[in-house]
Amino acid sequence: MQEPMILEVLTGKDAGLQITIPASGGVVGSDWDCDIQLDERTLSGKHCRIAREKTEWVIQDLHSRRGVIVNDAKVRKWSLGQGDVVLLGNLPLRVTAVPVEPIPQSKSDKRIQFKCKCGKRYVVRDTFAGKTTTCKHCGASFLIPLHAVEDAGNIPEVQRKTKVLIVACIAIAVLMLVCLGVYVYRDIRKGQAEAAHRHNIVPQTLTK
Repeated sequence: MQEPMILEVLTGKDAGLQITIPASGGVVGSDWDCDIQLDERTLSGKHCRIAREKTEWVIQDLHSRRGVIVNDAKVRKWSLGQGDVVLLGNLPLRVTAVPVEPIPQSKSDKRIQFKCKCGKRYVVRDTFAGKTTTCKHCGASFLIPLHAVEDAGNIPEVQRKTKVLIVACIAIAVLMLVCLGVYVYRDIRKGQAEAAHRHNIVPQTLTK
């Protein structure tokens, strides 16, 4: 569950007062319909918005009369951190609690491709590296290897292209063998024809 941000009033009659900004964020101002209504005459009706953006708390000026000042600098939009001093009109506030959730780690795109002794092939995320698993095909237990294959999501495509290349090479080899066979066959037939021709000429010569 997300936690709220806490702002502390630094000076004036309300010094020490803690203002809670809900986890959903809200609009700060002097109007009655603001999410965080403050009794400060130097505030605009809707002075600023404080809300979470991804993993940060951000303050944004809503075109207020006196603007938003963070650490002595006037800002339109600013990411707030622990200890920042925010001046809204004449009301100084210090950020005393900024709950920040860790940035979620993206899932790894690396895969491990391995093969059981029975020949069954597996592709798993590298987060399973070094863990023991059981082959669904033969029931043997073994450790998943540590070697990761980048972008294994394309492994089937690579395998398909490899198969196509192998088939093409085989087809070319077969074609070359057929051509060679035709050439050899024609050469043999030519030799036979020449031999038969010479055989036919010799008797005629002897007759004369």
